[in-house]
Amino acid sequence: MLSVFFGDNTTFEIMNKNTETITPTITRPIFNSGKFISFIRDGQLLKKNQKKYKGITIAKHYKGKILKNKFGECYKISAKTKIDTIKPNHDRIKQKLLLDLKVIAGIAEITESNLRREGINSVIELTKHYRYGIDAKTYLNFVENKNAIKIYEHLTSRRFTSSNPLLLANSAFFNLSDIAFIDIETLGLSECPLFLIGIATFKDNYLITDQIFVRELKEEKAALHFLNEHLQDKQAIGTFNGKSFDVPFIRKRMERHDLKHEIALPHFDIKYFSQKAFSNVVSDFKLSTLEEKLFQVERKEDVSGFEIPYYYRTYIKTKNIGSVVPIIDHNKQDLISTAKIFMKLHDIWS
Repeated sequence: MLSVFFGDNTTFEIMNKNTETITPTITRPIFNSGKFISFIRDGQLLKKNQKKYKGITIAKHYKGKILKNKFGECYKISAKTKIDTIKPNHDRIKQKLLLDLKVIAGIAEITESNLRREGINSVIELTKHYRYGIDAKTYLNFVENKNAIKIYEHLTSRRFTSSNPLLLANSAFFNLSDIAFIDIETLGLSECPLFLIGIATFKDNYLITDQIFVRELKEEKAALHFLNEHLQDKQAIGTFNGKSFDVPFIRKRMERHDLKHEIALPHFDIKYFSQKAFSNVVSDFKLSTLEEKLFQVERKEDVSGFEIPYYYRTYIKTKNIGSVVPIIDHNKQDLISTAKIFMKLHDIWS
């Protein structure tokens, strides 16, 4: 029996009726609860999927292969999706990066206004300034050479917020194929294992998704090591809310397994940019809301994030992939939508 606890002190007990199907029974009635409605809906989806996928293996349903490294095995599911990419105007991006004087240390809004009154309107003109000239020349060199990593380090050292359009503009100096989009699925919000790591990269006009699936929890360490190997030849990462959740979570799990890896690549969190770019388009900034409004994507039979841990635990117990197919599909769609929003932001800002 598994007890599921909600914040209102309501408990649902999940009874294992047989080896294939798990259904909810309520120990105490609750009314007008969105979580309960979601719970019942997802319970019906689970029952349907367990019947549909009974006797089918992960390898049979998904194109993939077993990965092996010194820490064990895990399973990689691969796919590709056609996505229209854009080619940002680098000259225009350079102009954007050089027009904001606040990129130089010691210059805030008041100082910038005073400098503009003196006729200094770009970093290029600032290179001749007795006080700011040296820093301006260094930054100008980064921009002229499209040194994306150095520009990122420079901007973030100036405490530019994660939603600043200049950070996104700079991301266009990276080759698209050098950016890895990441999304994870876990058994909770903290101090618990992760069981699915989604990685997506652009190749030509396709988004290649590689999903590292942990078939048993003992495979988590091998999956984390593979993620590190995958990132070795990448120069940046993109996520949706990954600065708050995915990356800190991955770091903690690596520490838990005594892995000496570190995710220190430039990080573009699409959620923060979206909050600034689409504030007049959506009422909330959930990924599902943005994808529906921007791309008319309507997820059908999608498992809710609230129920994902329960679905995976059901898979561990029954080995019926009907419990994890919705999670894997959910994760893949998250990656696709994150990459598409990244392109959309460049389209409107760059």
